[in-house]
Amino acid sequence: MFAATFRLCIVLMLLCFASHSGAQQSSEAPPAAEEALEGAEEATSTSGSDPAKSAAEDSQLEATSVLPADASDAARQLAGDIDGMNSWITQLQLVTGQLREAGDVDIEALTYRRDERAIELLSHANELAVRIAQLPPEDNARDALGEYLLSALSDLSTAVYNRVDQLQEEITKERDALPESGGSDRELAEARLYSLEATRDHFLRLVADHIATRRQFEMPVDDMLEPLQTRLLIQAESVAGRLSFLRYTVQDLSSKLALDKANSDLQSAYSEVHDAREHNLRRLRDLVDIMTTVEMDTAQYRSILVKEDTGISLDIIKPGVLSVLFTQWLTAMEKALLTKGPDILLNILLFFTVLVAFFMLSRLTRRAVKAALGRGSIRMTVLMRDTLISLSAGMVMLLGVLMALSQIGVSLGPMLAGLGIAGFIIGFALQETLSNFAAGAMILIYRPYDVGDFVEVPGASGVVKKMNLVSTTITTYDNQRLVVPNGKIWGDVIKNVTGQTVRRVDMEFGIGYSDDIPKAEAVLTQLAAEHELVLDDPETLVKVGSLGDSSVNLLLRPWVKTADYWTVYWDLTRAVKMRFDAEGISIPFPQRDVHFYHERGPEADPDSVVRDD
Repeated sequence: MFAATFRLCIVLMLLCFASHSGAQQSSEAPPAAEEALEGAEEATSTSGSDPAKSAAEDSQLEATSVLPADASDAARQLAGDIDGMNSWITQLQLVTGQLREAGDVDIEALTYRRDERAIELLSHANELAVRIAQLPPEDNARDALGEYLLSALSDLSTAVYNRVDQLQEEITKERDALPESGGSDRELAEARLYSLEATRDHFLRLVADHIATRRQFEMPVDDMLEPLQTRLLIQAESVAGRLSFLRYTVQDLSSKLALDKANSDLQSAYSEVHDAREHNLRRLRDLVDIMTTVEMDTAQYRSILVKEDTGISLDIIKPGVLSVLFTQWLTAMEKALLTKGPDILLNILLFFTVLVAFFMLSRLTRRAVKAALGRGSIRMTVLMRDTLISLSAGMVMLLGVLMALSQIGVSLGPMLAGLGIAGFIIGFALQETLSNFAAGAMILIYRPYDVGDFVEVPGASGVVKKMNLVSTTITTYDNQRLVVPNGKIWGDVIKNVTGQTVRRVDMEFGIGYSDDIPKAEAVLTQLAAEHELVLDDPETLVKVGSLGDSSVNLLLRPWVKTADYWTVYWDLTRAVKMRFDAEGISIPFPQRDVHFYHERGPEADPDSVVRDD
């Protein structure tokens, strides 16, 4: 008696909340609800008390009565929570009673609140069933509580399906009655429509969760599974068809907006269609999730979500989805080849023809620019010449690639925008490289050195062998190869040793203090004048540079061509040594005179101190 009463109370509440569909429907309950109500009244009439009160009192004993004597504390807690559902049922009864009386109340608001209460009740029941399923298998109370609760909810699907069907009728009426024009009226109507759809889907999800719980207890689910699968399939197909329509609509509006961006009507229509598309994508994701719960095949609908590119996580890519996508791709390719095969072949032929033509043109451009810059009248660095040659050929080839892509229908605007965004990201990631690139551009413009120059830069010195916009390759005199980033070079002092065509050779020679200075100067002047590589203009300088510790230092400053610097330096060094020896002019090496003083003692006469030099 107790179990039957509790079960009828649950069914009573579920069928009662389905007895009204809103303000547009009659307050009369449907036949199924009336039969349930009559059955509930008959089941409780013998007690002579209120049905809700009787059910609450009976159920408080029923949940604990099915527990075995050795039930765990967790099981007893769950039994108490099951008994506590009576307060939920009482609240739902109160709201439903107000709807049945159809008094001076806001029917639409109260109906929505009644649905919320029903969803809370069913959600709580499912939560309790999940908690029961989580009890240890060896706990005897697990199966007893599970069978008790799920048996009480065995007619859950009938009540929910009735309400789902009523909601579907309301949704259809609301969709048909949507205002054609925009504005606040349409926004409010769409908001109501979306709330009805969300409520309907929530009920379907509750049934799916309940079926999954029953499977955990190995209880039959066929009676409620088939109606749910039918409704889910209809809803999923409807949403998928609406998405296909909206996709083509978005494409059409996008093409029109591209031609008339200032059209406010097009912008408003595009915004509405885009919002509707996003709403239906969310609905399809929810439906796919519900269908997965009851183990339905969702590959077709997952493939739609993947194609719509909605940022779905990678778990949406499953073998079934990939198979569907691949099959659809093959079908589309076959259809395209049959209908547009000649056009595709012609576009491919034009693509490669344009590429080959511009490749040949780029090579001709490279040769022409190289020949033009190679004239003697044009002075520029090797780096600038190579850069101009490469840029001219590269620009021609880039133009050819863009024109070739346009031949096969690739839109250049989005691609160039994407390249701009990619360039920004790459530039942010390669700041050091771009800094070197900028320094290379400054070197290209200001030309502090060129290939073949001997330079001294931070951390390196040698002959410049190769230059580009990122780095400079330097070979040292002992044939080591150094690659220096341009950013390191441009940010510090650059010494170009061979940057000028004429260079002065700085030499210094020391003679003894007793030697004839004019004679030595005459010898240096004569040797410089006799050397064939020493220039007459500027004039060679011979002067007394300084008086050193051991010598009088004479400066010899002849001017030579930069390429002859070391030849003159080595020749004059050898010639001066030999000529000084021949003329009797000494080249003193560093020396120091040391003087010793000896004292005979403290009493010695100062005049008796002996000095040794």
